[in-house]
Amino acid sequence: MNRRGRGGAEPSSALPVPELIQGDWTSLVILTYSANLGFFETHLLRQLGRVPQRLILADDRRLAETFTRAAETGQRLANANRTYLAAPVRNARAAHAKVALLTTKTDGLLLIGSGNLSQDGYASSGELWHVYAYADGAPEHLGQFAAVRFLIDGIISREWIDPPAVELLHQVWAETPWLAEQPSTAPLVRHNLDTPLVDAIAEAVTWPVQTLTVHAPFFDPEAQALASLLDRLRPRRLRVLLTRDTSVDIEALRTAVTRPRLDVSFLQATVTDAPRTFLHAKFIHAVGADREVMLTGSANLSRSALLLTANGGNLELGVIETRPRGGFDAVYRPLTLSPIADIAALDLSYDTTAEAQPPVDVPVLLWSEIARGSLTLVFDRQVDTAGLTLIGPDGTPLTPLAVHADGKTIRLDLNGTDLDQVAGGGPLEVGVVHDGQVHEPRPTWPYHTETLKGRLGRASQNTLLAQSGTLPGTDSELFELLQQLEQTLIFDPISAWKVARPTDPVHPIDGDEQPALRWVDLDWERIRRHPRYAGYHHFGRKLSLPPTDVQVVLASIAARLSDFGTQLVTNGEADSDDVVGEVELGHESAQTATETQEHGDGDDEPPDELDRRRLSVSARTRRAFNRFVARLAAAVRDPQFQDALGPIIAVQNAVIFNHLLRQLLQKHAVDLRYAVEAQLAVWTLLWGTGTETGLLASLQGDERHAADQILIETQTRRTVVGALSDLAEYDVDEELAIALRHQVQYLLVDPIFNFESRVVAAAAPDPTQAAALLANLRWLAAPSTDHDATTEVLAPWDLPPTAARWEQTKVRRSTPGGREAREEYVHVLELASPVAGLTTEAARAALARLVTYADVAGWGLDYFRIRFATGRDVCFWDARVGQGVSLLNGKDVDFDDLELMWPLWYERLLAIQTEIVGWRRNSLRRAS
Repeated sequence: MNRRGRGGAEPSSALPVPELIQGDWTSLVILTYSANLGFFETHLLRQLGRVPQRLILADDRRLAETFTRAAETGQRLANANRTYLAAPVRNARAAHAKVALLTTKTDGLLLIGSGNLSQDGYASSGELWHVYAYADGAPEHLGQFAAVRFLIDGIISREWIDPPAVELLHQVWAETPWLAEQPSTAPLVRHNLDTPLVDAIAEAVTWPVQTLTVHAPFFDPEAQALASLLDRLRPRRLRVLLTRDTSVDIEALRTAVTRPRLDVSFLQATVTDAPRTFLHAKFIHAVGADREVMLTGSANLSRSALLLTANGGNLELGVIETRPRGGFDAVYRPLTLSPIADIAALDLSYDTTAEAQPPVDVPVLLWSEIARGSLTLVFDRQVDTAGLTLIGPDGTPLTPLAVHADGKTIRLDLNGTDLDQVAGGGPLEVGVVHDGQVHEPRPTWPYHTETLKGRLGRASQNTLLAQSGTLPGTDSELFELLQQLEQTLIFDPISAWKVARPTDPVHPIDGDEQPALRWVDLDWERIRRHPRYAGYHHFGRKLSLPPTDVQVVLASIAARLSDFGTQLVTNGEADSDDVVGEVELGHESAQTATETQEHGDGDDEPPDELDRRRLSVSARTRRAFNRFVARLAAAVRDPQFQDALGPIIAVQNAVIFNHLLRQLLQKHAVDLRYAVEAQLAVWTLLWGTGTETGLLASLQGDERHAADQILIETQTRRTVVGALSDLAEYDVDEELAIALRHQVQYLLVDPIFNFESRVVAAAAPDPTQAAALLANLRWLAAPSTDHDATTEVLAPWDLPPTAARWEQTKVRRSTPGGREAREEYVHVLELASPVAGLTTEAARAALARLVTYADVAGWGLDYFRIRFATGRDVCFWDARVGQGVSLLNGKDVDFDDLELMWPLWYERLLAIQTEIVGWRRNSLRRAS
């Protein structure tokens, strides 16, 4: 039940947070109670590659548990505190605020809600979020941003954050000049640094409360927070929303709400579309005669959350907003509320597992830092350096060159070998001896402060995705791009498996075997909530948001094509229906590029052949791409998998692979057969064949419109036509040649593909290039062998091709202008089997089929003869003089025309060729 706040949109249905926290931001600051760093590194870090500063501030106890669990289970978390910050917040109880703040020098995006940093917290429909946007030209929500900065600065002033994290936060503020230190007016965003939230909401409600509705997954043991809320607001009616997961003492709840003249109702709340979803949203909703107030955010219905300040209770953050009557109705639309006759039937109880454990009197390593060649350890008390032990990330001991102790702080100078080991990230195991007792080593992930601070000036991790339109030239970059595409797209069962079951082992992309995946084990609901899946959905957005990684790939493809080529000019006007102007898929700038053709293995090497060979990919990269392409081809042919993905994702994947496969062939980075089979699979998926219906033909309404827009923005038809023309230069085997022939013939006449002159002009803007492209398409589409010709001629008579053979014979041919006839050798199709009931009309029709075939195949013949198996029966056509003769059953019949039946695809090519010729004439006329 995520909803956008009034920072740019009205309340709406579920909006996964990962769809927003990516793009070309300068910094990301996350406040969270618990932090699933495995989820962050596996699923979010790649899409945050273009964000140099990434800071996570989490509750100290929960973060310590996360790190301990990672060390115990062998998770290295090599990026933690090296490419992103994961720092604790140490207040009295729980650092419970939930925020995602993204900024640049001129813009900002702010998310405030109920979800923790995890798959469920950031993508579940059981959370509630506000979204606010800021831009230099639209500063109306600056107060909400300033309130969050004021909270973080207040945490810093109370020394609840480690000094290295404070340095990085100051760097964020320095890079965000528009972000005020505190709000100039009372903001909607409220925290409890100095004022309990119950006071803040009581201050906002200045009128009699008719109905008070509350929901939170956790209450305090005595339901004291709810009792205090009732004392302050004094509603006439109370609605308590409960779920089967609510942590509450039933008797304490009954006692808290039992009051004179208070109408109390208990309602069971479920997310309508996903009844099993854990409803983690928290809200307090007070309704008056004409106004309403709602508090949403991180605070549960507990004493620590609502009744105390952060100095003695939790650190909480929320939004307190006032609207006219009915203004918050959208919050309840995703929910089903059912009256509870007896709350005891829910079998609820107060969960004591989250209560604070008694402290253990052992030295605690608060934080560690790698900087300037030294490792610094800061403890909560002074420890004996003589008993200090250090184990590096690879399990070998570290041997400091020198040890410097200053009270609770110990600095160790490391040698080069140890520094290299630590520089790769991961945990150190630190053991101490205190009061003569040896304490078990504990893991610590040091702050790589210099590395973290230096990220601001370095290129992003995912810049190669922006080169999908024009592939990088080196082997290492190509291989890295392949890995980034693997971690960006959902295109086959393996990539879906990594999304749904990321902790289960999957073979690497260039491993020797593929895992045995069971469809029944894939949780598609979980996949659809995942940021990878959300990254595909950019249509219909109402906020100006940064592009997702999938959009970056599509934008790169669009930019690669947008400025290349010249529009076809007809009657002096440009036809531009299929020409992309400004690219709106992302922030990619258009690139002007020149098409390169690097095909064939001809005897004469082009001048750039040596350079091309220097850039040839290694066997490792080629093998990896072969496997990648084979996987995508298999997935594209699997209708069950494509149905599960959904049509819009299937179309976007097809567009990406259509472009990628052409470039991989041009760079010789993939074997020909792998690439062509995958291309055929992609084209068949989108448009079908003569016997299969394509995906586009099955779509209607908004889905068809969205699919068409994707194809237009990325100029996919143009890429297909260019890729087909490229394939004419390759020597493919007979099986692939036949499949290509049928595909080309179909696409030339398919009304949805809509082969037309403007597509040719876009793919080959020069008239000479256009003519060559059409010739290549004709070569691919046309059958050309003697066997094919024999099949065409004999088909109506149900005779196999083996019933005829080609021979050469000498004939006397007439010459134009009445000159003397002369003898020439010609090819003759001789039938070995008789044709039952052969007539002159049937013989002429067979001759017409042969003439048509030869013309389509481009044989360049002007004399055609068929000799039949009965007697001296023969039929011939001499195109040089436009005359023919049928000699059947001793009867001669002369004729001066043949009824030729051209294939529809051939007629289409001729029509386009005529338009191109006219275009060239117009161009020459204008030039003169």
